[in-house]
Amino acid sequence: MSDHNYNNQDLTNKVNMYLDNALSSEDESQFLNQMQDNPSFNEILVKEKSFRKLIKNNVPRRKVSKDVIQGIMRKISTD
Repeated sequence: MSDHNYNNQDLTNKVNMYLDNALSSEDESQFLNQMQDNPSFNEILVKEKSFRKLIKNNVPRRKVSKDVIQGIMRKISTD
């Protein structure tokens, strides 16, 4: 991965996979090395982290009733 030349979509996918904890340990290690070696890549990672934090902290979430949650859990356990 460190020898790989990323296009924008590849880099975006890797950043999202990293932030979603979807990379293998080896891929994560390589990704972090790449971020350290390339300041512009690291800048993209920092911006995405900031954006996600902004969304998490500023977008209100609707409350779901316990009945809805229990109904979903029953459905999951019967499938």
